[in-house]
Order: sequence, then structure tokens, then C-alpha cells
Amino acid sequence: TALERGQAEMTDPRKEHLERPALKHLEEFLPFMRAKGKSEKDKDRKEAVLRAFAATLKPLSDLTAIAVDRYLTGVKGSAGNRKKHLSAISVWVAWLLKKDRIASNPLDRVDVPAGGKKTKERRALAVTQVQKLLDATRRRPLTAFVDRYK
Repeated sequence: TALERGQAEMTDPRKEHLERPALKHLEEFLPFMRAKGKSEKDKDRKEAVLRAFAATLKPLSDLTAIAVDRYLTGVKGSAGNRKKHLSAISVWVAWLLKKDRIASNPLDRVDVPAGGKKTKERRALAVTQVQKLLDATRRRPLTAFVDRYK
């Protein structure tokens, strides 16, 4: 029956890839990732993240939304840190999709970690700072005029 299905092209063409260890796929991806991208520091960080994530997977078929969510919940630090981990994983998943090693994007069902935006708290100037600002605006035009036409 399996032979007949193969002749009818009913078998999964990605079966060979899905049964291989995820770390093998990662080893094939890393040279592509290192060839492009940003700084060496960024590439090293992404590689460390991907190695940690791929270590949680056995075969590539274990790459699911649940596995990604489980990994992200174990990441220490802020939501911004979890976003960086998700970003690194998404680069690898995009490559796997492009090379037709997986059928669909498991990250479509993964929630992006909330938070991580730093906001600057605004504050009013102190009275002494306002006075210095006003003094500088009074002096500046006169000083510039005198210096220009000496």
C-alpha cells in the first residue's frame, strides 16, 4: 500500500526531513545565517538561542507551536528578551519553509510576548534649569551678532 501511495504521490515529500534530528537542520542553516545579517555579536546571540531551542527538539517534526511556546515560557528575563528569542527562531523557521523542509509555519499560532517597550518618563524642568535656559536664549543672539561683526 505504501508503495502504491508513493507511486500516486500521496506520501509526504517532507517525511525524510521531518524524521531527521532538528540539530542537523540547524547545522545546515547556520552557514546561511552567518553569511548574511548584522554584526558577529548578533549572529553569535542568534546561534546560541537556536542551539538552545533545537536542543529541546528531537526530530524536526517536534517543531510545533506548543514546543515554541514551551521554550519561550522557560526563557528568563523580560518580554523583550523573549521577543529576541522568538525573532531568532523565526529566521530559522523561515529558512525551513523556504527549503521546503516543513509544510507550514508553526509560529503563526505563537503569541508574541507582550511588553518590553521602554518608555521615557517626562518631567518638568526645575526652576533653576528654566532660568538657565531663558538666560541662554537672551545671551545667544547678542553674542553671535557681536562675534560675527567684530
